[in-house]
Amino acid sequence: MVISGLKLMAMGMGVVFVYLVVMIVLIQFIATLLRTAALSEENEQKTNGAGSRKPAVDKQDKSKLVAVISAAVETHRSKS
Repeated sequence: MVISGLKLMAMGMGVVFVYLVVMIVLIQFIATLLRTAALSEENEQKTNGAGSRKPAVDKQDKSKLVAVISAAVETHRSKS
């Protein structure tokens, strides 16, 4: 009876160990794939858009944005 319990325990621990090892390997593989994709995308953006940058937001647009955000915050505070 004790021997069968030890066998079952060893089998269960072995299955969990194998599962964890496979999970770690898959996570590392996916991380490598994502890192490679991000680097290639970054290099592509550098080569395609070397001289093109986003135009700066003018001060009028910034002031409108600040006004909208302020109004939203005040509306939220008045409801609470």
